[in-house]
Amino acid sequence: MEYYEIEGTSLSDEIVKTASSSFKNGEIDFFRYIQSIENAFEIKIDYLSNLNQLNQTIIKLNHLTL
Repeated sequence: MEYYEIEGTSLSDEIVKTASSSFKNGEIDFFRYIQSIENAFEIKIDYLSNLNQLNQTIIKLNHLTL
């Protein structure tokens, strides 16, 4: 979780920023742009999936202790 919160979020944002800029300037084609956006969103989806797993574990632990 710490990796995603510290590095993953900024990496994902940087990928989107760079891809958008490169596409606008004609440095990459649409296919490469979409691949970059997909990679950025995969990082975010992985983070949200791990956050969900963490929250589910906490809910189960709280249920056991109550």
